Amino acid sequence: MPTSRVSFDVNLLRLRKLLVHDGLIAVADGRVRLDTGRVWCDVLAFESRLAAPSASPWAGDPLTIYRGPLFGDDQVPPWAVSARERLRGRFLRAVASRGSEAEAGARWSEAIAIYERGLEQDNLAEEFYRGVMRCHLAQGDAAAALRAYRRCRELLSIVLGVQPSPQTQALYQSGSE
Repeated sequence: MPTSRVSFDVNLLRLRKLLVHDGLIAVADGRVRLDTGRVWCDVLAFESRLAAPSASPWAGDPLTIYRGPLFGDDQVPPWAVSARERLRGRFLRAVASRGSEAEAGARWSEAIAIYERGLEQDNLAEEFYRGVMRCHLAQGDAAAALRAYRRCRELLSIVLGVQPSPQTQALYQSGSE
């Protein structure tokens, strides 16, 4: 038996022992799979909840399920970079879409919470700062909008060495008048 196959079998056995319960991992057709009926996986839950937003409420909000980049802050193996970026992109698009929907429905506090959730994951997403600013301005809270602008301006300057876009600056000017 080739050494790689022995190594795979040994590691699979170790993983099964760590998981304690039998049948959580299946190997078939050269693929290793989790029994998704018995194992919760955040990536699968996030993707399925995005695909079916009207699924049962116990499934959770996809914006809450997403806890940050795949593999966290650890060094990402090269084979996982595209999956990590794909998930991050899906999360950011979901934030933008849900925030816009809440704004369109004049649900300002909800929209602010959605945009802030997005900023927790990407504090350089200028689009989310604009969303926060628009919502605060719609609520008549120019001071909060100004704080959001300043936070945006400082982070963009410190991290990227750039100023906010003309669109963000125009929104700031409209709120400071």
